[in-house]
Amino acid sequence: MKKQVILVVACFLMVMGPSVLAQVSLERQGDKAYAVHNFARAGRLYEAAFRKTDATTKRMELAMKVASSYHRMNQFSKALQWYEDALGEERKDVEVLIWAADAAMRMGQSAKAQAFLDRALEINPLHQRAGQLKEALAKYTAHAGIPHAGLELREAPEGINSSFSDYAPRWLGNELVISSMRPAQSLVPSYDGRTMQDYSRLYLFISRADGSYGEAITLPVQQNRNVATFAWDPGRKRVFFTSCNNRRQRCTILQSDFDPVTFIFSRPRQPEFVNKKFLYGHPFVAEDGKVLYFAAKLPGGYGGNDIYSVSIKPDGSFGLPVNAGPNVNTSGEELFPAMMGDSLLVFTSNGHPGYGGLDLYASAISGAGHGRAQLLPPPLNTTADDLALSFGPGGKTGAFSSNRAGQGADDIFFFHGCLLPVLVKGRVADAVSGKPLAGAEVMIQSQTSGMQLISDDQGIFQLYHCSPARLNLKAQAAGYRQAEVGLQLNVPGRTEEVMIRLNPVAAHASLSGTVVHRETRRPIAAQPVRLVRPGMPERTAITDAQGYYVFDTVPVNRIYTLKVERQGFFNESRVVNVPETGQKLMLNRQNGYDLDFELTPVVLKKEIVINNIYYDFDKATLRESSKMELGKLVSLMRDNPAMRIQISSHTDERGRADYNERLSAMRAQAVVDYLIQSGISPSRLTAQGYGKRFPVIKNARTEEEHQQNRRTTFQVLDLNAPIQVPVSQRVSTQPKSTRLVYRVQFLITSVRRNPEVDFAAIAALASGLRIFEEEDGLLYRYEAGERYTLPEAEALRNQIRAAGFPDSFVVPYIDNKRVTMQQARQFKP
Repeated sequence: MKKQVILVVACFLMVMGPSVLAQVSLERQGDKAYAVHNFARAGRLYEAAFRKTDATTKRMELAMKVASSYHRMNQFSKALQWYEDALGEERKDVEVLIWAADAAMRMGQSAKAQAFLDRALEINPLHQRAGQLKEALAKYTAHAGIPHAGLELREAPEGINSSFSDYAPRWLGNELVISSMRPAQSLVPSYDGRTMQDYSRLYLFISRADGSYGEAITLPVQQNRNVATFAWDPGRKRVFFTSCNNRRQRCTILQSDFDPVTFIFSRPRQPEFVNKKFLYGHPFVAEDGKVLYFAAKLPGGYGGNDIYSVSIKPDGSFGLPVNAGPNVNTSGEELFPAMMGDSLLVFTSNGHPGYGGLDLYASAISGAGHGRAQLLPPPLNTTADDLALSFGPGGKTGAFSSNRAGQGADDIFFFHGCLLPVLVKGRVADAVSGKPLAGAEVMIQSQTSGMQLISDDQGIFQLYHCSPARLNLKAQAAGYRQAEVGLQLNVPGRTEEVMIRLNPVAAHASLSGTVVHRETRRPIAAQPVRLVRPGMPERTAITDAQGYYVFDTVPVNRIYTLKVERQGFFNESRVVNVPETGQKLMLNRQNGYDLDFELTPVVLKKEIVINNIYYDFDKATLRESSKMELGKLVSLMRDNPAMRIQISSHTDERGRADYNERLSAMRAQAVVDYLIQSGISPSRLTAQGYGKRFPVIKNARTEEEHQQNRRTTFQVLDLNAPIQVPVSQRVSTQPKSTRLVYRVQFLITSVRRNPEVDFAAIAALASGLRIFEEEDGLLYRYEAGERYTLPEAEALRNQIRAAGFPDSFVVPYIDNKRVTMQQARQFKP
């Protein structure tokens, strides 16, 4: 019978052929390598086996094994490619889909991860792991969009990160010690099959006064082979670190005496609280030197690695390990404990609800023990692995590790600010109906920061803010009066809810005007006029047969731009500030708001009369009434930045020819000077006086006929002139003193404005132009500047007036204190 069995097996092997035998052998070798955590070798063997077979089912099975090998090495990009091969187009394997989703999440590819999870849940709607990952992804998407006031994420200084895994930053006084898998040239090269990188070593970086760090120094500890997670006990001049033996798949904690001046380590030994039978790692010594935290897999734990603490006695010996309890530990993995002061434990876990992968958590410590673990918000956590956070000197600055780049290698990131903020969840609603108000602007001010948010479709706005803090929240919405509430933040990690109710404003405004042909004065019908404001839907009105347009129910307390564009004509725009008056308001020419448009045809070298330009008698001084009309020309020049024009001035036929020539030349130059002061580049302007040479009406007799001859015109010389920065925008005057400066006040209002939205036209006048906000009781005053000479300030004022803020005026400051113009004139530096 035995001979028959051998014969059958032999026949079977002959049928299989050498290729199949090779594939089977390679796969078995891969399984053995995978079992001992040599994932690099396992992946190579599985890939070789994959190439040896043409059977679709077997290829998909081997692709899954290759993917799993890369996944275990944190090579998520490669893993994802093989997961997709393992799935093909038809395979409905929920487990493969979940692992593919996990890899995509760790690469930051949320949309792809969502697609994998949707497929998995379509196959099995009750699959627990798929549901958890989908919930984690949704949570991260929601939280990542919440701004964080008080936390700044920074790239690590140059030289600290490499193309290999750099992780577990810890401080040795002011110096930084990291764990890294970068190759060390001074040591014998090695290779870790678990990671496709070198074995982990400890590196020291010396801090510099400018915040940078010196080159990496390899610490000579235990031949620095596969060690990590440095911990410094300064009171006893000793260090602790994690040491792993790959062959035995065991990690333990070792300690050495250490001289921080010579960097000499004593021979490592195990602390007495370590039991050789169990796994230990990730030591951390509390700031007061009385407690050592670590991760371990010990009997009686909650499963996986748990966080433990052990007391350090005055003589340096240790008490008994104490489990941190169920608020910290889970059936998953809890790793990399660190303390901030004596009241906050920060650790890494994949067992608590988070964003997927390893996440950072904090637990407050009190007399009752460790509080509930709280997930640290973005940007500290992502859907990738975020781990091993620790605090630098002072407790406000620190560093942590993350593989959020998606390439498999961990990098170190620095941060500054609070870790465990308060989540402020606010809602803006109609005070009468209680309905949520979408698009409401909410200004949030504290003693240290300010921020503006916009409510969503449910009237909700959210932010993270450090505590303790007192917040002042002011909300405004179109058609509503501003409301203000205060909020006191006291307990870190809490969620504070706040409701802001706005009372509706009784009336809206209407904007109206006409659009005509500048030369013929004929109305232009069916012309679109656009009403634009950043962050709000654009509106369009169409002119009727008389060229008339109107915008009804325009929300008040807003600044808008009206724009007209027509083929064959120059573009034109107007900036209009719509105030709140508490009653129905019509903004048009009759009420002091000139919203009429006179469209100018695009024709070269044809004189076009500028209406309503008046000078003082027998002088070239422009009257104030002329400057409103010239403001339209400034707007035309701004809307068409490649246009170059000539300003021409004509007198009537009375008087001497030479006198009229000089007077007209000075008057043309006065217009050019005004345009330059309003921000138009001199290279785009030419002045020409013609005296009485070209009358419109020869031998004029009546004053009306003489008036027609006395005219100022412009003609287009070029439509493609080089665009240059106006000299008036190049503030180059060397100040005699920086104590006296000038600003231009352009708006005072009871409603706080968003400079980026409301004052974009002013900010565009000059590079780096600053906008100042001064709060005076219930009013807000807005100013632009600063300028060091009065002529420069007056030029800026003219520009701002032409940009749509006609009530602008210059205000002086001495030593940052607002003074009168008389005091500014008398000031001596």
